[in-house]
Amino acid sequence: MHIETNNLNPVLSELTEMDLHDLVDLYCFSDNSVTALIKKFGLNCAPKKLLGILPMIKTDFTCPHCKKILVRKILSKKFDAKFSEPFCQECNHTEGVKCTCLQCKKKVFENENYFSRKEVIAKYLAENTNNFTLQSVEVLSLKDVLYLISLVESSEEISFKNHYAGPVAKVPKLAPYTNGVVFEYLYKQKLISISPFTEEEAFVIENNEVKDFKFMRLKWKIHLDDFESALTKLKTLIRKSEWPISWTNDVKSIWFEISILECSEYFEALVIERNFGVEITDNLSDFLLSLLRNYSVSQCFAFMDHVAKETSDILVKNITNQYDVGEYFIQNLLKSAINLDEYGEARMPYHFTMSQLSYIFYYEVLQIGNAGYTSLPYGKKL
Repeated sequence: MHIETNNLNPVLSELTEMDLHDLVDLYCFSDNSVTALIKKFGLNCAPKKLLGILPMIKTDFTCPHCKKILVRKILSKKFDAKFSEPFCQECNHTEGVKCTCLQCKKKVFENENYFSRKEVIAKYLAENTNNFTLQSVEVLSLKDVLYLISLVESSEEISFKNHYAGPVAKVPKLAPYTNGVVFEYLYKQKLISISPFTEEEAFVIENNEVKDFKFMRLKWKIHLDDFESALTKLKTLIRKSEWPISWTNDVKSIWFEISILECSEYFEALVIERNFGVEITDNLSDFLLSLLRNYSVSQCFAFMDHVAKETSDILVKNITNQYDVGEYFIQNLLKSAINLDEYGEARMPYHFTMSQLSYIFYYEVLQIGNAGYTSLPYGKKL
């Protein structure tokens, strides 16, 4: 028997540990009266007070909530049971019975209101994917086609039977700057939704609700009428010499969209590499757009790289400080002008991986290869 000697009643403070053991043994297992025990151990208390000051008995159990050692109270001599059920002095949890402590009540409530991950996911999918209808190839824009093919060709698995593609491969990146660009666009166009065949691990669930997703692990239901034949038809259509007029008219705007994303991504890479404190704002996108009206993506990359190196030199020479260097970098970009002779032969940086979206746009849709980085679009062909 292990006696809890912490926080002993002052009446017992003069007793040794051996005396305490003897007192507990005699109280619990002998016929000695309470009055006789008080006299034997020289305790200064009334007989009716003795039970209340006896020490707790430590157990081998720990509280599931507080992780404290559970203890037992010594019960009155008139009871057959000598000790109470084990309980926690910290949170009042009682072991071995239907506990009504706050933590156990909370756990019971959670169990009664618990939904399995499958139920939570099924409820979410039912609420968020019931207003999608199958679309035909004929109504798709060039951007729709580009993004769909990029998603499909980036996917690790394609099921024509169940109309889904995904999850997407981690390398190469699906889109410049953020993989979410492709997903968000296609979802907004009601061309994809989360497939019910997605693994549960792709969903982040808190308090019986889907709070977030691991986008790279999602499977996407493709809302095309006859997915397999539609995909074949799309790939055939983009290789034809005659496109729908709207597709030809969209080439330049799509090139600008992708190029701005690529330049923003490269800009951010330069900022992180050199630890410049810069916030990327809409003004930067406007500036990049103005550059791209006259220069290729590769020329813009080379220009930004040149200005970043100049800014680093300014910092090393102590002309500006670490706090202002990011603002200096932005101002340099806005004030400087590209010398076409200097950057005319610029190429894609070898360490900067081409995204899947860019690759499909330049190599498969436009069939111009790396020219998308080194030239400007004029119509379908550059």
